[in-house]
Amino acid sequence: NPVTGQFTSIDPASRANPEQFLYDPQQLNSYSYVRNNPVLYIDPNGEILEKFFNYISNNSGNAATVIYGVGNNVSKVDQTPAVQLLLNQVSPIKGEARKILVGDPSDNINALGSAFSDISTATNEQQDLSDRLFAGAKLGLLLGTRGRSRIFNKGLKNLPRVISAQKKLNNLSKQLNKEPNQILESITKNGKKFIDNKNNGNINIFSPKFEGSGFLRATLDPKQERIISIGQVRAKQIINGIKKGRFSPIK
Repeated sequence: NPVTGQFTSIDPASRANPEQFLYDPQQLNSYSYVRNNPVLYIDPNGEILEKFFNYISNNSGNAATVIYGVGNNVSKVDQTPAVQLLLNQVSPIKGEARKILVGDPSDNINALGSAFSDISTATNEQQDLSDRLFAGAKLGLLLGTRGRSRIFNKGLKNLPRVISAQKKLNNLSKQLNKEPNQILESITKNGKKFIDNKNNGNINIFSPKFEGSGFLRATLDPKQERIISIGQVRAKQIINGIKKGRFSPIK
């Protein structure tokens, strides 16, 4: 309502956590995640997500710590009330949200919704975005289980391989205790393609490992007609590649 300066439409997310009204009656208002105040908290450019990622980066250091180390150890962070309300809504979708955030296919990652208990209004609304963690979140979105798609109808195992790639595949098979075709099928099923802008436009396919941290990598020629390399890669290397523009995702 432009006259009263208030949101009047019903916010469907307001019903996600009825108990919140007992602790904060303000949340009975429509669109309570902005305290029903479009003057102070309107967010046309989605900056609230930048604040969210900035907080995680500054307090956890790396994605692994975000996943395993944050837990319930954080008691207070200086952010807008919008962040707390955003986190409150994580619970209904945490199963998929955590996968999107970190790109992890397992269900062993604790949700982040309960990590924050007291968030007060920030005095500085223009906070820096951590490029590293933002790239990490983008990586998670690209490699998340809901975002996976088959790379080829026939699969990687049916593509020809250069001699050096076959040798690397055999060595990788021994390291992971998996058959070569199992490795190729996993990359086909779970991988995401990226153009390597600094390596002749080759196509890198990154896929979560069977267990543990890191990713499997299969590299194809630009025409995607043969496998020219295969191996393992750390998440940090992929994140840095995305951040610096080396890797461009193929939709």
